[in-house]
Amino acid sequence: MSAGRRPVSRRTQGWLLLAQVAIVLPLSNHCTPWTLAILGLCLLWRLGIFFGRVARPPRWLVNLLGLGALVTLGLVVSQVGVLAALINLLVLAYGLKTIEIRHHGDLTVVVLTGFFLIALHMLDRYGPGTAVHLVVMVVLNTQVLLSVYRPGPLLAVPSLAIKMVLMSLPLALLLFLLVPRIGPLWQMHGSQVARTGLTDSLALGQIAQLGRSGALAFRASFDGPLPEPESLYWRAVVMDEFDGQVWRASDPQTGPMAPPTPGGQPYQLLVEPSHQPWLPTLNRSYSADPRVGALTDQRLIWALPPAARQQLALTWSAPLAEPGPLDGAERLRLLALPSEGNPRARDWAWSLTRAYDAPQQRIAAVLQEFRQAPYRYTLSPPALGHDQIDSFLFDTRAGFCGHYASALVFLARAAGIPARMVAGYQGGDPSPDGTLLTVYQFNAHAWVEVHIEGLGWVRVDPTAAVAPERVEQGPEAALGAEPAFLADARSPLMRWREVTALRALQSWMTQLDYRWSQWVLGFDQRRQADLWQQWFGRVTLWHLGVALAAAVALVALVQAWLTGLWRWPRPRPAPLRSYDRMVRLMRRHHLAPHPGEAPLHFARRIGQQRPDLAPALQAYVERFHALRYAPKPDTDARALAEALSHLQQHLERPQGAGFTPVRSSASRT
Repeated sequence: MSAGRRPVSRRTQGWLLLAQVAIVLPLSNHCTPWTLAILGLCLLWRLGIFFGRVARPPRWLVNLLGLGALVTLGLVVSQVGVLAALINLLVLAYGLKTIEIRHHGDLTVVVLTGFFLIALHMLDRYGPGTAVHLVVMVVLNTQVLLSVYRPGPLLAVPSLAIKMVLMSLPLALLLFLLVPRIGPLWQMHGSQVARTGLTDSLALGQIAQLGRSGALAFRASFDGPLPEPESLYWRAVVMDEFDGQVWRASDPQTGPMAPPTPGGQPYQLLVEPSHQPWLPTLNRSYSADPRVGALTDQRLIWALPPAARQQLALTWSAPLAEPGPLDGAERLRLLALPSEGNPRARDWAWSLTRAYDAPQQRIAAVLQEFRQAPYRYTLSPPALGHDQIDSFLFDTRAGFCGHYASALVFLARAAGIPARMVAGYQGGDPSPDGTLLTVYQFNAHAWVEVHIEGLGWVRVDPTAAVAPERVEQGPEAALGAEPAFLADARSPLMRWREVTALRALQSWMTQLDYRWSQWVLGFDQRRQADLWQQWFGRVTLWHLGVALAAAVALVALVQAWLTGLWRWPRPRPAPLRSYDRMVRLMRRHHLAPHPGEAPLHFARRIGQQRPDLAPALQAYVERFHALRYAPKPDTDARALAEALSHLQQHLERPQGAGFTPVRSSASRT
């Protein structure tokens, strides 16, 4: 039976089960429920085969399951996307092929498919934990193949697989540093739902859903001390159109990017993929990066929505007054309200107009009402009536930041003050060393910007009037006691952040992930070119080719040395070198030993052919054995050399001449 047709051993089946669980489990978030059901059935069937409880399924059943999966994927491909559908298809093929493995040829197909699935883990997972998981998966998948050719106990440590993978890491590092970076050949586009959770429309209370999420939004590091919490308003979306139920963003207008003012503070963003164009930045931020552009409302946007983590360098300037007036059309647009609805709010705004001449006084009166009246800041507000603003302001008086921002914009416009709503993030978790700020989805926030003649756009946060601890200390201080806060967080470290040890562990892991993103994921074309410049000076393709070839050769030599495939040639011992000279000498006289002939047998045979050489050759062989094999040789290399010299003299004499014995070292003394 050929090697490829041999049945798969139980030990190999066990390693295959471990490899499958490690490879497929993290991909479950890409799989449809039907795919997960079939995959679970395949794993259970494989487990039954391993314990000898069930036999391999009939081929018609495997084909039926595959056909059903294909039909289901065809029906939902428009919902999940082409890429997710292809991942589902590959996972299904991996699971179904596993339960019909009959011999080593089938096993090889499954293992190679497993390596391809391992690569898919890097589509949306980037951290150092992912790198460790990838190494573990490669070790397990390699061990599946090695178990075919290296028999052993079922639970034996896969030492050879670990050794092989670890020895390949230096080569992977060299390829990472020296292979030229190229732009992505394709982009992985997600669904239309923003992964950041922010959208360009907002209904009252909608942003409260983000308070349930512990997903990462972005990280920021500053050159210098972190700004005060009151300055950490990360603007992302500006919404200036209201239909009575939902606020929406108007079509953005591109404009010139305001240059940084002297004394601006540089900072860097590491932004998670959002598949959306908006970029959360501090007010009046500037970036020379060609990947971003500016809008007339002082926001920055991505030229292409990011499908992977992005690093960006910016400069934040202190807010400056913008006293320029609004033109007539823009002012009317920012005062527009639906013609009907919310009569009580309109009456309050009209009373404010009669009571106060200055716009600032009207806004201050609303904020004072928020402070003094029994308004409540909560993630779980009661349902609102048809006139949502009236219902919130005068009935429920409980809401999240979106409620208060929406109500203030409505009141400001009704009172003749141009206003707009801004959605983004506020605050962030500082690292223990004060150099890094981590912003999560629960930091999502909404506030108001009003236009005051002579001052320009002024930020007003009504949430700070109702729950000042939200701005000063973060959302946990204001909402930590509510069951809905972080209810959808996946990580236990996020759900139990109130535990000091777990919070410290999460902070340490956040910093590790940030450094990984900086030095590994952020190793782009520019940083690679800078590294080459430091190493090689003027960089050409020739230099890179030579360096890469030399590096690969060096790593290959080290790996060959560690695996025992190659060793430095050791010098032959002195007795063997002397024996080689004796063999060459005898060969010149047509008396060479036979292949594999032992020295004593050779001396005995030559003594029969040439009795005149027998004493000299026998004396040489005895000294060779004494020096080569004796535990404590009683002769030295000089005596062996003298014996060889005497043998050469006898070879050069005519046959029949007498024998001159070799004197020992003792006789010379």
